[in-house]
Amino acid sequence: MSKILVIDGDREVRLSIRTALESVGHDVVDCANAADGISTIKDNIFGAAIVDLILPDIYGLEMIGEMRKTFPNLKVITISGGEEMLQKNHLSVAEAFGATASLEKPFEAQMLIDAVSNAVAA
Repeated sequence: MSKILVIDGDREVRLSIRTALESVGHDVVDCANAADGISTIKDNIFGAAIVDLILPDIYGLEMIGEMRKTFPNLKVITISGGEEMLQKNHLSVAEAFGATASLEKPFEAQMLIDAVSNAVAA
């Protein structure tokens, strides 16, 4: 399976994602903020990255822009929670910024697994 990077400020969300993806054989590396994520991505090869749009140190769309510049072939899946209308708008903008897929929190484990499988297969 693939090595997947998860960047989300919420420890419980990172743990849930890790558990779901490792259950199907992925190797998961998780980071609590964008700075750690950028540092980690420079030292590893990932099949995909899962990025929350609301990070403690940078807005997720900026993070996607940075990833696209440095790693143009990396598949990025964005996730977001919060106010429903705001969330939907941000997720659609993220796809315009180059995200492969977007998921609204909370999402089912199988939805995440399917999004990652589709991303790494593309």
